[in-house]
Amino acid sequence: MRISAFLVIASGLDLVAFLAVWVWRALSQPVALITDTLYFVLGAVGFILSVYGFVVLAKGGESTMRRAGLLVLFAFIPAVALLIAVLKVVGGHPV
Repeated sequence: MRISAFLVIASGLDLVAFLAVWVWRALSQPVALITDTLYFVLGAVGFILSVYGFVVLAKGGESTMRRAGLLVLFAFIPAVALLIAVLKVVGGHPV
């Protein structure tokens, strides 16, 4: 299994967009539906990329370790933030 440079760049762009939406979401409450939708979509993309990166990191050899590590590093923050947001909604208790 290989990870292309496109996936690493996509995960980096996902991280930047996620952080921008996170700040936008904190500053503007009137447009909560738009920002919440973008927040969850970008978090889901980060989660998918992070899981794929972990699989490649576990199965791949030394040649894929660098790109898979970068992919997981960039995609991990949106994935964890999405999991925390989902657990807040499902659990009903503030985290």
